[in-house]
Amino acid sequence: MSVLRALYETYNTALRANLVDRTEDIGQKTVLLPVYHSNKRSNGNDIIQITLTACGDFIKAEWVPKDEYIIYPVTEQSIIRSSGIAPHPLCDELSYLSKEINPEKHEKYLQEIDSWKEFMQQGQINPTFEAITNYIYKETILGDVIRGILGNTSYHIDETYVVHYHAENQKEKQWKLEKIFVTFLVENLNALQKNNSVTSDQQLHINYIDYIRYINKNKPKKYCNISKELTYCATLHRGIMGNAKIISISNHNETYYGRFSTGEEVVCIGYEASQKIHLMLKYFLENKNNSRWLGETSYLINWFSDDIENNEGLQLTNTISTYEDTDSDLEDDEEMVSLGGQPSKALNDYLTGRESMISPDSKFYVMIIDKISNGRVSIKYFREIAKSDLYQRVKGWYESTRWSYFNPKLKKYMQQSPSIYRLTDYIMGMEIEEKKTTKVSCKNKSLRAKTVERLIPCILEGKRIPIDLVRKMYYNLCKRSSYGDTWNSLVQVGCSIFKKYKIDYQMKDEVNELLEEKNQDRSYLYGRLLAVYEKLEADVLETGSKKGDDGKQFKDSGNRSTNAERLWTVYTKTPARTLMILEDRIRPYKERLLKNKPSSHIYYERLIGSLVNNLAENASFEDEKNNPLDENFIFGYYAQKQDFYRKRNEVKEEEFAVEYIMEV
Repeated sequence: MSVLRALYETYNTALRANLVDRTEDIGQKTVLLPVYHSNKRSNGNDIIQITLTACGDFIKAEWVPKDEYIIYPVTEQSIIRSSGIAPHPLCDELSYLSKEINPEKHEKYLQEIDSWKEFMQQGQINPTFEAITNYIYKETILGDVIRGILGNTSYHIDETYVVHYHAENQKEKQWKLEKIFVTFLVENLNALQKNNSVTSDQQLHINYIDYIRYINKNKPKKYCNISKELTYCATLHRGIMGNAKIISISNHNETYYGRFSTGEEVVCIGYEASQKIHLMLKYFLENKNNSRWLGETSYLINWFSDDIENNEGLQLTNTISTYEDTDSDLEDDEEMVSLGGQPSKALNDYLTGRESMISPDSKFYVMIIDKISNGRVSIKYFREIAKSDLYQRVKGWYESTRWSYFNPKLKKYMQQSPSIYRLTDYIMGMEIEEKKTTKVSCKNKSLRAKTVERLIPCILEGKRIPIDLVRKMYYNLCKRSSYGDTWNSLVQVGCSIFKKYKIDYQMKDEVNELLEEKNQDRSYLYGRLLAVYEKLEADVLETGSKKGDDGKQFKDSGNRSTNAERLWTVYTKTPARTLMILEDRIRPYKERLLKNKPSSHIYYERLIGSLVNNLAENASFEDEKNNPLDENFIFGYYAQKQDFYRKRNEVKEEEFAVEYIMEV
């Protein structure tokens, strides 16, 4: 199914489910608009609501509160309004509603009202509409608005219809009347009933829809490519991100010459079908359950055929949301879902086997749109997936990327699949200081968005992780000196990525986090060795920061990096040569350890000797000993450090070195 057809069918599904024009919910949730209508969000000083009596007498004018939405009818021309005069039929800017500001615009506005009123007179005139038109015909709106907003404040209006006034004990302020948007509310005579406004009066909305359908009946008809119906097809389509459109005619004739005579022949979309497509997409963009900003002008949108509002909580976009704390997306293991720790009961029930029944007709849709210019919106990605397939693919992603992450709040390690944003930041970002915290972040928003877009098909389509992202992650891990407090988190994210890489490219069934004593891979062994040298020196430094048996403090003690950490980068490139340098630099620490902790000295010497012997037994050791290391180096390093941490909790301190606490 094409993306336009999917949006069209989804709107029709919502219509049948009575999810359209639920104006009673406008203060609590996003409202899916009826066709031939639009909405506008107030910024606190750009929309005025005029309150009228049922007879159309002025009562008051006041600003619509900030972030509150209004709904109003539009025409095919007024929703575009790229040039010329094109009034909305009822609510509009003061330049249309007031004859003083622009008589030509006002005349066109009155023609729209008269045409709609003529249609109403064939049946019963809507009371809200009648009250508003009675008021409009009085031509007092400009003075009413100024007095209603400014009250007794003195003011004067210049020739460009800018109001100059002085608020109490303040400098002169200016108020440009021309662009002020006006909507209406009509008070109900019955105190027990709600007042009707252009926004809330659903009967007024239905009447306007009938009016537009009546007008379009007499217009030329073609077969709509989306609805397959013989209907009036629009040539102008509304913008979806400002004036940027997903459906438009190219300005470059060469894109269709040779196949079509005019650009309009490329695609025929009915006016009502176009409305449904754009209003459905507009709803998804405004609904946080369905959309997520990826960066720059790119958005990810998802929905379900049987759960348009995402009430069940399975929200792909929420699971890749941004975060301030790199560990803030870690949740309890029983509530965790695959894409970053955000709880989703529906998905979790499926993954754990508590719920396996899914409608065979249920579909999941996902798309990525990007505003590529002021006039164009690109649909960069779209997929229709059976819901059962989605669950299986998400499960596969989780199992192939989960790793043990430390939760500082619960003070324990938990199996976690990092969010896509976290993966992106650690692959493409760098360590920064922000708000007195250290974190890894990708400041290039465009690069961040494009990387997220590349990772999404790995989840939804089961595609292999891009090899260049794996290499970039390994390159970051080779630069140990570039990371401080975030280093251990970087290693954990790296292990998640390398695990995915091994499953995708090396056909591994599983990648073990625990130490593999029998693993003879040279990179793995070199990683273990470096972890041992790092641990040995760290033990001595920690002991020295207290005091030795002779009461003297070790001269190199303190909070500083070890030799293993400082030689990390060159070690990954020429491990054998660097190992000799490291051994020479670590000798004083071994001597100190022998003097203060002989049992630990014996343990480390035996472990180092065993690892070196295992390396030497490799048939190709001499030929490859100084070749650069691969991702197995990180697995070996991580596993050895975790083994130290595990043993610290299993044996008494006097039987195994000094206490070792991994920093995370």
